[in-house]
Amino acid sequence: MIPLITAVILLGGCATKPKDYLTLKNHNKLPITLQNTPQITDNIKTFKIPGQFLKLKKIARKTAEARIAPTLKHTLNGVIFEKDDLVIEIASAGIWRKVYAPEKNLSGWVHYKTLKDDSGQKRKVFSIKKRFLSRVFPIKKRLNLKSYKTKRKKSLKAPKLRPFYTLKSHRDKILVIIEETKSVAWLFKKEVI
Repeated sequence: MIPLITAVILLGGCATKPKDYLTLKNHNKLPITLQNTPQITDNIKTFKIPGQFLKLKKIARKTAEARIAPTLKHTLNGVIFEKDDLVIEIASAGIWRKVYAPEKNLSGWVHYKTLKDDSGQKRKVFSIKKRFLSRVFPIKKRLNLKSYKTKRKKSLKAPKLRPFYTLKSHRDKILVIIEETKSVAWLFKKEVI
C-alpha cells in the first residue's frame, strides 16, 4: 500500500503545466484542415513571433503620444513612446497606425509620420500578447490560404466562429497565425471581416 501511494504522489508531482505561449516556427507548412473551435488553445496568452513576419518600426519623433482610437477626436490613452522605441505595427486605419511596444508591453494609435522603418531586427523573436493583436473572422464557406514563402495556395473549409490573429497586411491580403501548424499564411481581405 505504501509504494502505491508514493507512486501516485510522484506521478502527480511530475505533471507539466501547459505552456501559455505558442512559438511560430514553420512558414511553409499549410494545415490539412482548420478546426472549428473558437480558440484552439485557450491557455495561449502570448505568441512568440519571428521579426520577419512583422512590420517593425521605430518612433521617429522625440515623443509620440498614443490615442485610444485612430482619430484626433479620441483622447490620449496615457501611453507615451520615445524616440527610437521599437514598435510593431499591428493595424492601420487611414493615416493612423496601431502599434505595440514589446519591451514596454504598451499599445496605442499614432500618426503614420511618427514612424520609420526598422528592418534590422528581422531575425529577433518577439513575444506579443494575444490581446494586442487584431482578429478577423471568415465570411466565406471556403478560405484560400497562401503560403508565406512558397506562395503555394490551398483552399480549406472555413471554420465557424473561429478568429484568426493578424500580423500584417499587404494590398489585398493579410498575414494570419495558423495555430494548427504553428505557422503563418496569407488570407485575402475579401474573405474575412
